[in-house]
Amino acid sequence: MSKQIVCLANSYKHGGRCVAGISPSTGEWIRLRGKAPDGALDVSESLLDDGIETQLLDLIQVEAHYALP
Repeated sequence: MSKQIVCLANSYKHGGRCVAGISPSTGEWIRLRGKAPDGALDVSESLLDDGIETQLLDLIQVEAHYALP
């Protein structure tokens, strides 16, 4: 399922990245979860399609495979 979010958080987390934001269509808060056991995103998982790092207030399209409470 594809979702759009406005990036409101992009920080370091245990050697990886933590990216989160708000869905403009629903107001829902979404935190992206990487493949690492602690959920940190690998640097390659946090880059945009053009290879640029996600910045605050970027409107990004993400693939959401499942939700966690």
